Amino acid sequence: MRVMKFATALAGASLGSFACSVAARAADLPSAAPPPPPVPIFTTWEFRATAYVWASGVKGVLATVPPLPAISVDASFGDVLKNLGGSLMGSFEAKYGRFILFNDIMYTKLKPGVSRARGPLAVSVNIESSSLVGLAAAGYRVIDGGQFTLDVFAGVRGFYMDNDVSVRVAAGPFLRGQTFGETKSWLDAVGGVRMSYQFDEQWFAAAIGFAGGGASKYQWDIYGGAGYSFNLNWAAFAGYRAFKVNYQDSGFIYDILQHGPLFGVQYRW
Repeated sequence: MRVMKFATALAGASLGSFACSVAARAADLPSAAPPPPPVPIFTTWEFRATAYVWASGVKGVLATVPPLPAISVDASFGDVLKNLGGSLMGSFEAKYGRFILFNDIMYTKLKPGVSRARGPLAVSVNIESSSLVGLAAAGYRVIDGGQFTLDVFAGVRGFYMDNDVSVRVAAGPFLRGQTFGETKSWLDAVGGVRMSYQFDEQWFAAAIGFAGGGASKYQWDIYGGAGYSFNLNWAAFAGYRAFKVNYQDSGFIYDILQHGPLFGVQYRW
């Protein structure tokens, strides 16, 4: 009986000594390293500069130089191109995170001239019309998926129209003439939506539309098309654009629809 008690005590002492030894060794081991802190994600600015050519025709009603009457206009792009005195079209975009600054500008100068001879009379009409249309908007990216994005915008679109008409009548050695001029500018509040879908690393589709009013009775502007990215910086695109403005002020009327194919290039950095 004494032998069994002695064996039991010896076994207990051995187990206790072994447990203390294991605990001591565990205390000597280095503790597990804490997980590394998450790598911070820095938001940077992204920019896009776009230049495009819009082969648009013009249709509507114009009364730009009182007291001349209103006229109906229905001109193809070929007609507009024949009288084109200059054009500049492009857009610029800056994006920071989900916030976007966007602007678009269109400048066009037309210089059509008409000459008629009836008997001893020779009549010449020279017209010089300049228009500047600019859009400034701020936006927010509502959906930023892997392939699909959706942006919403709010901003203003401004118009500046400068029209001069010179009429000259020559009767024999005598020359008589008169010049009419009119300048108009106005602003409209607009809102817009833009959607894009990336099919793969190269091909993409995009659609954008704005609508609003204020000084104008109304205006709307829509575009849809597809593009191809050559690399991370350069892309080209093509689509169709339609732009309608209805503005009237006293004898000045600008109720015009422009529509036609659009082609452009874009640089991103």
